[in-house]
Formats: sequence, structure tokens, C-alpha cells
Amino acid sequence: MEIALDICIRHAKPEEADVVSGLIHSAGPEIYDYVFGEGRQGAREFIAAECRSVRGLCGYATLLVAVHAEQVVGVACFFDATEHGKMQRATLRNILLHYGFRRFWSVFARAWNVAPVLSRPGPQELCLRNFAVAPEKRGQGIGSALIRHGIAEARVRGLRRLILDVAENNPKARALYARLGFKSAKATRCRNPRAASRIPESICMILDVVPD
Repeated sequence: MEIALDICIRHAKPEEADVVSGLIHSAGPEIYDYVFGEGRQGAREFIAAECRSVRGLCGYATLLVAVHAEQVVGVACFFDATEHGKMQRATLRNILLHYGFRRFWSVFARAWNVAPVLSRPGPQELCLRNFAVAPEKRGQGIGSALIRHGIAEARVRGLRRLILDVAENNPKARALYARLGFKSAKATRCRNPRAASRIPESICMILDVVPD
């Protein structure tokens, strides 16, 4: 049973990069550590750097945060097909700036390996990614509030579906999405067998958005 908290949903701020990067990393630590763990550079360092850079899949201008008692307790990123392309290009630029030219290519190769487990929004779809709630605040309605915010945004844009990916080994998250009306569509694995042994199978879930 969820206990509703009084929360505010707004865009993230650059000074929140440290706490936001921790939440984002918790949304998919296996993927983030595999792709962005390069030499002494940890995944969270890159996520925090991108959050401060404004644009990109983890840029603060693209992220929504849930705030309770002046503390960031949840994060989500919603984007449509057009926004996805722009955000991907910004993230590639941020990878180059953060890792340098030589290491860029190894990060890029690992990102290509995991691409199948990350759904891309179609023309009538809004995609949810980088979705997480602080562990101590789970089960209190924060995740549901963020998802309902995304559903409302999809309606405003005239989009027909909200899509997201969930790890096969995360039954609690899958149960939450099912309660909100999402249906499982397909399961995917990484291209690289070695990566697939470290990163769980991903299940794409879809919610049909009913117009007001």
C-alpha cells in the first residue's frame, strides 16, 4: 500500500547534480557501470558531469525531479522521438568532452552493445527513462506521481503511448507499472554476450494513453 507524500515535481537544477546522479545510477547500475566505467572514471562521475551540462539524456534541463521537504527524492526523464535524437547527440558530445577522443570510442562501443535494451520512442510515443526514487522513500507514491505526470504530458502532446524499460530482475518495479496499466511488450538483451551476462534482460512495457 502506497502512502501519499506531499511532493513538488519540477525540472532539475545543476546544483542538484550529485544527488540526481546517484538516483539515476540506481535506476540501472549494471548498464551505467558497464557503459561509463572507463579507467578511473566511474559512471556516477559522468552522469553528474552531464547533469551539470544542461543537455543530454542526463542533462538537468531534460530531467524532472520529485521534491519532498526540500529534498530531491525522485527523478525521471520523458522524451518523444524528436527530443530523443537531440538528446542522444548531446550525450555523445558530453562523452567526448568528458573522456577525450581516445576513450570516447570504447565508451561508444559499449553504448552500442546495450542499445537493444533501451527502447526508442516511435512517432506517437513518449518514453520514460532514468526513472528512480530514493530507496528510503519508495512505496510512498512518488514513483506513481512521476509516472502520472508523464501520462498527463503525453495527453497534452497528443501522444498515444507511454513506454518504458524495466529489468527482468526487478519484480517490484514491474508490479508498480502493471498496477498503473502498463503491459509487457517484448524482452531484449545486449548485443555483446559478455555484456549480456552482466546486464539483466530488459522488458519494454507500454501504456495506452487515453485522451481526456
